[in-house]
Order: sequence, then structure tokens, then C-alpha cells
Amino acid sequence: MNEVINIIILHLYIGTESFNYESEVQNFMKRFLALILALCMCLFPTTAFAMEGAQEESIDYMNYDFHEDAIILYQGEDGVVYETPSNTSDVALASARAMEYGSVWIDANRPKRGSFSVKNPHTLINETGCTIRIQSEDDVPEIQIIMYGGTTILFNGRIKAGNEVNFSFKNNAKSIVIDYSTYHYSAHYGTRVMCWLW
Repeated sequence: MNEVINIIILHLYIGTESFNYESEVQNFMKRFLALILALCMCLFPTTAFAMEGAQEESIDYMNYDFHEDAIILYQGEDGVVYETPSNTSDVALASARAMEYGSVWIDANRPKRGSFSVKNPHTLINETGCTIRIQSEDDVPEIQIIMYGGTTILFNGRIKAGNEVNFSFKNNAKSIVIDYSTYHYSAHYGTRVMCWLW
């Protein structure tokens, strides 16, 4: 490498009367080293900053902070599932994060079965928060929900109109599938099944 640098410097200064070979090589090496150090210093903080986001946060599900009116459906070391009246929603709390939404309408006086999917906003490291809400002008409708992330069942239960279920999960599926079927339906009012993921 030094030979190449020496040849370049010699060719640049051939014919110059005030050519000092040793000082020019030293100046070139100083500038070259300063450039390499500056590039290293510019890249180092970016790498350290990028590594901070990759650290996985742990949640203590056994000491989870529930809403005051929450009805605990399941609590274990792997997660929690709880139900709240629809006037206290985790959806409002999650507005700062990326949110995905999906829903389906069920007509009045008609039993219906089907499925819809919602994009999973966190497929790698982070937990995905979920709210499933059933909405109707009547409190009679009750919907059976089975929620899948790939082949893994994330939720399986019935939700009455006016209520919601909130939970979080880790799953690498790109979209979450919600299978629904009417358990009870209203003779006069339609029902909406809604799902938020954040």
C-alpha cells in the first residue's frame, strides 16, 4: 500500500522544485488517517442507536395493571385476557403506535359465520396489543370469536354486544385472522365485530 501511495505522490510532484518527499508522504498519511477516523466516528453512534431498539422488553403478566372495571378472563405467565365495558378502551391509549383495524357487519335477524383478517403491525420482536369489540344498538347479540395467528389460536371466546376484550400477544404471522359466528343475534338491529391491533 505504501508503494502505491509513494508512486501517486511522486507522479503528482514531478517537476516541482520544492518537492520534499518525506513531508508529503507524512501529510498524505495524516489526512488519510483523519478521514478514516472521521468515517468510523460517524458510523459508530448510528450503530449503537440502532441496537437500542432491538432489545426485547419483558412484561410481568402476573402483576399486570388492569383497568378498574376489568373482568379477568385469563392471567398467566404467557399473557392476559380481560374484558371491559366499551366506554374504557385501550384503543384510545394506543393511538400513538401504528394501528391496524378490521371489521365486519352482521345484518339484523340473521345468523352469520365468516372471517376477516387484520394486518399484524409487529411480526418480529414487539408485543401486539389487541382489542376486539362487539357493537350493536341492542344488548342481545353475542358473537363467538376465534382469533388465529398462523395456526396458533390467540383468542377463543364469546363477547356480548357493548363489551370488548383486550389482550396482547407475540406472533410472527403477517395477518391475524378473526373467525366469527353469531351465538345470539338481534331481531331489530345489526351488529358490528371490530378488531384493532397496535
